[in-house]
Amino acid sequence: MFFRRITMASVVFVFSCSTANLDVKEKHDILFSQSGVLGEENNLSSINNAKENANSYEIEKRQEIDDIYLLLAMSVVYKNWQSVNVLKENRRGHNIGGVLVGPDLKPIFWARNARHATKNASQHAEVRIVSSYLMCPGTPSYLANNYTLYSSLEPCLMCTGMLSLTRLDRAVFAQKDTGYGDVDKRLLLDTSNIGGYSPYPNVVQLQSHSSGWTNELNAAYKSWKLLDRKNISITDWLLSDNAEIHFRKSEQRLLNYRSEYENEDILSAAINYLQLVTVEFEKDLSKFCPE
Repeated sequence: MFFRRITMASVVFVFSCSTANLDVKEKHDILFSQSGVLGEENNLSSINNAKENANSYEIEKRQEIDDIYLLLAMSVVYKNWQSVNVLKENRRGHNIGGVLVGPDLKPIFWARNARHATKNASQHAEVRIVSSYLMCPGTPSYLANNYTLYSSLEPCLMCTGMLSLTRLDRAVFAQKDTGYGDVDKRLLLDTSNIGGYSPYPNVVQLQSHSSGWTNELNAAYKSWKLLDRKNISITDWLLSDNAEIHFRKSEQRLLNYRSEYENEDILSAAINYLQLVTVEFEKDLSKFCPE
């Protein structure tokens, strides 16, 4: 490294002394075509910049995929929206839903919360999606190979545990659950140094998606809760007209989406899959098993 610095300094010194009467372009040509030293560093810098740009593009491309499939999850819910005017015993369940996306980045299963219609409090959307899909013919026993679940609401303790035990790689959600969220952080909490417990193994990676529309969604609930409704849960807000507006906008966003990162095939798959989602409540989801 020391020798390299001396060499570079020598090149610059000789270059300065021997090109005093040349114009800027001639100096530039001599420096980068004959010295080789600075040219090499410039090439390395260009390569590194190209790699950084490529990595940045792939990250943004993946974020756009997440954006599209979260809009699909929101649209799945909106297609069977439950109003506060419907009696509780006549409701399907909470206005929560999701979509499972396979290793090929195509949607393969969907479900909505159905705790009231099934009279079963365990029938959250995530549970219905994973348990139903894994019962389909030819499906694996675990979701360990690049499956992603997209949910309109952050998974609860039960759903996070189920997703972890089935080895799901990643779950992405649109709305933060301020009451029952951050389950992954709690499961990963290490208190062994004070006589407690080690982190739970194989915890699913829960990711909050940040975009303009998800920020609006979370801000809407926060504002609504501040209006003297401090003891009202997020599922109550999800019955409100205010919430319905955001879910309706999500469907419109999906149908009018324009990809900026060459995800037209993903967008087309999401819109086409939405057509397969029924308006009516479906107790038996086996009919939606992928062929």
